[in-house]
Amino acid sequence: MVAKRSTRSTKIKTLNQIRHLGFTASDELRERFRGVSRFHLGAAAASLRPRSGSDPVTYATKTALAVLGRRVVALDEEKERLDELLAELVAKTAPQLLELHGVSTPPPLSWSPPATTPTGLRGGLGPPLRRCSHPRLVREGDAIG
Repeated sequence: MVAKRSTRSTKIKTLNQIRHLGFTASDELRERFRGVSRFHLGAAAASLRPRSGSDPVTYATKTALAVLGRRVVALDEEKERLDELLAELVAKTAPQLLELHGVSTPPPLSWSPPATTPTGLRGGLGPPLRRCSHPRLVREGDAIG
């Protein structure tokens, strides 16, 4: 999980660097990346082919964008390999987890725990919470006031 978290963090930083280079790039490059979603930004940057005979600033910018784009593509591939390894590890060590509702490998993009468990408890920490006239939450049976 540490490696996966590191991969995600590095990818976010790299995408931010691509965006920042795009903001300061020539009009031609800015237009090329306008409207490109974050999901396709890395591949779009990696597809750049800088030409050494062109303007030196454009050449340097395209080179930096292409290098950063290839890094994003490599990080995506690394994340996929890590997801496969994690799925394999969970299947071997704790296959019963894969049978639970809401548990999967690789994890979904956004996951939030269910509001209540099958027993009606929130995370097994006690009786369900109820809202009172105060902005705080209290447990059933607690004195109010």
